[in-house]
Amino acid sequence: MGSTHLTTLSAVYNLAESIRQCGRPEEAEELHRRALQGRETSLGPKHVAVYASAQSLGDCFYAQGEGMKAQGNMDSCNAVWAKAEEYYQRALIGRHGLFGALHTDTCVTMQTYATLLHEQGRDKDAEPLVTTAVTGFDKCLGEDHDRTFLAVRQLGIVLLALGKLAEAEQWLKKDLAATEKLHGLEDVSTLACVGRLGFCQLGLMKWSQSIPLLRRTLADREERLGLDHFDTLATVTDLACCLQAMAKVLQDLGIAYEEEYDAILMQQKDDSDSDDEDNMRIPGEMLMPVTIVGSLEEAEDLQTLALEHYDAKFKSLKQQEREQNPLVVACITNLFSALLPQERYDVAEPLHRRDLARCQQQFGKDNVETIERFFALAECINKLGEKRLEDAEMYYRMTVEGADKVLGVDDPTTLDYCAAFTLNLMAQGKTEEVEGKENDSLTTHLKRVLAGYDKQYEMELYEKDDKLYDRNVAFVTHLANLLLSQEKHADAEPYLIRLLEHYETKFDEHHELALQTGVKLLACKRATCDWVFVEGLLQKELGRLEGTLGKSHEETLNCCEALADLWWTDDLLKVPEQLPLRKRVLDGRDVNLGKASPVTYQAICKMLEVLLKLGRDTEAIAINTRKNKWEDEDRIRKEKEAERIRRQEAKIAEAAEKQRLADEAALKKKLREEKRAADEAAKIEKARLEEEQAAAAIAGEMRRRAEAKAANAAKKAAEEANGE
Repeated sequence: MGSTHLTTLSAVYNLAESIRQCGRPEEAEELHRRALQGRETSLGPKHVAVYASAQSLGDCFYAQGEGMKAQGNMDSCNAVWAKAEEYYQRALIGRHGLFGALHTDTCVTMQTYATLLHEQGRDKDAEPLVTTAVTGFDKCLGEDHDRTFLAVRQLGIVLLALGKLAEAEQWLKKDLAATEKLHGLEDVSTLACVGRLGFCQLGLMKWSQSIPLLRRTLADREERLGLDHFDTLATVTDLACCLQAMAKVLQDLGIAYEEEYDAILMQQKDDSDSDDEDNMRIPGEMLMPVTIVGSLEEAEDLQTLALEHYDAKFKSLKQQEREQNPLVVACITNLFSALLPQERYDVAEPLHRRDLARCQQQFGKDNVETIERFFALAECINKLGEKRLEDAEMYYRMTVEGADKVLGVDDPTTLDYCAAFTLNLMAQGKTEEVEGKENDSLTTHLKRVLAGYDKQYEMELYEKDDKLYDRNVAFVTHLANLLLSQEKHADAEPYLIRLLEHYETKFDEHHELALQTGVKLLACKRATCDWVFVEGLLQKELGRLEGTLGKSHEETLNCCEALADLWWTDDLLKVPEQLPLRKRVLDGRDVNLGKASPVTYQAICKMLEVLLKLGRDTEAIAINTRKNKWEDEDRIRKEKEAERIRRQEAKIAEAAEKQRLADEAALKKKLREEKRAADEAAKIEKARLEEEQAAAAIAGEMRRRAEAKAANAAKKAAEEANGE
């Protein structure tokens, strides 16, 4: 028949298919090329047999690419897959033209072509192909056919990769049901379906469904494949990520314990008939009767287990290759997510150091990734307590230096790093400037942070946990307090004025924050001798206190006295204006504290000074008489108090003497009793010794007599022996 006969070409095609299915696609490629060329020559380029050969040749190239991918040779793999795509496209166009989109042969090409596109990460292109394939197989072969099952599975995988989780879940459920029916619950393919569905439901936050599926997959894979298998470790990681994600969502929603879960579930049941969609804030699938702490602890154990096994599996690799392995990197990152919410900073620190070392080797020191790791390590150490603050400072400093170089000094992220650095310095109490290092002082860093934030943020306040927060205001306050502590009042003044204006604008002049800032600004102005400003501030404060507390309140009187004292200074002498304030203070002290109070006496003395200064002698004589009377009464009070104290001290001394005598008598009695007991003990000991000596003497006499008797007996025996 010859090599170009159709029967010969069919035999070549069948042989090539057998060889390809045996896992030898390179050998099958040559035979399929021969069959394709022969069929094109004999039948023409648009014959159905030609399209079958093109399909099979594409399958050969796809299989070759899979082998190259497994060996890590992605360049060669992509080149071979490009050839496979060329033949798949030819087969698809031809079969679509001959049979239509829903024919079995067309759907087979669509399915294999979609598989190739998925492996290349082109799931968006693969979706319409595999969707049509599912429809065609269902129509031509029925929903129970193996081809239909395979297409359904592939559609679920593609949708999952595209992030269309709700659609993917429907198809993956169909795939799982069909696979369980066909192969049983314990088959490897069923376990793979369970794992895919669990991962999909993880993304949908359906914890109550995804966690049991992942647990089942993990248990079965551990039993069948062993814990060291990559598929088993992947399931370990998926389950840990699921637990971490659930804990984070529940923590954000304020659900921490099983009782809260029950309450919310009951509330949702009550609200289910309501038309208000806002009532259903939390999907029912999210809720599970677990604690956040328990979920995080289990996730930590799982991630730690996975990391240990990955380290063991990659032990033969060089350290740099092992640390940069994507599986190891992902595992360490996931482990951070489990440790940090538990505040397990001591456990997280060595992992942060390991991650930092990897980034330094992989990217170098001056890289954004490395700088982020420096900052993460600094934050971790900073939370380990006061003893580790200085260690954290070193890494904060390296973070800021690197960010300045890589990101720029005005970059928002750099400013955030610098802000954290300043907070660390304040926590250590490093507020003093070191001579020669003024540019590296806390004051310099605070000014830099504030200037940078001023360019980016407006001074807007927001409320959180019943406290007021604002990035700018916080650092303005830090800087003002620092300058005040260094007695740099002139430098602190503009920051205090800025704070005061801000609080009065956002709230009002009576707000607590405005009052606290006003007090600081008043002290600052006093230190800089800005008496006019101090006068205005005191008058303003006096008006506020009169309106809120009343004219006779003690705080109002204190403010009156402070203003009057200010008017008594040489720089701002206003004697006549003082008089009504002094009278008001004196009258108020009489009522509030009483005429005998020392504070009232001070008010009398100051009132007298003002009257004398004004030359109002008549009033001055009356006040002076009161002053003398108070002093006389005070002297009498002090004498009585001194006498009372003297008597009290005498009583105390008398009681102490009595106690001393009683203690001496008790001590003498105790010594006598101890001596008597010692004498008795000595007598007893003496009698015991005498008894022992007597007994020893008797025993010695008896022993001597026995020895003598024995000697006589021996002598007598010897004599008898000699006589015989």
